[in-house]
Amino acid sequence: MKKTALLLAAVLLFGSALSCGPTRQEIRQGIAEDYQRAHPDMDPRTREAIRQGTIFIGMEWEAVVSSIGVPEKMNKTVTAGLLHMQWVYGHHKFVGRHSYFVATKYLYFDNGILTGWQD
Repeated sequence: MKKTALLLAAVLLFGSALSCGPTRQEIRQGIAEDYQRAHPDMDPRTREAIRQGTIFIGMEWEAVVSSIGVPEKMNKTVTAGLLHMQWVYGHHKFVGRHSYFVATKYLYFDNGILTGWQD
């Protein structure tokens, strides 16, 4: 679990600075393999979701990263006793010399548990 968290932090902090190296898919696959090795007693539903690259309400954040990869952006809100997170997935679109971010999926977490998403 600690290894997964460190890998996630490294990807988020330094991922944009890397011009060559592993693809997002290769990173996701490595995280998924590490997570499954660290959780041999994982429930079958989570194991299958990771295998298929899908998510479900109630997944822990580490399982979500293992399943669909690292988000492009994370927004957090801290309230009394609750950490709300919004993860944004998408891609960069290039028009001429300019690029902009196109969000394609938003995931919502409360205290590390997936509570919903928006496509």
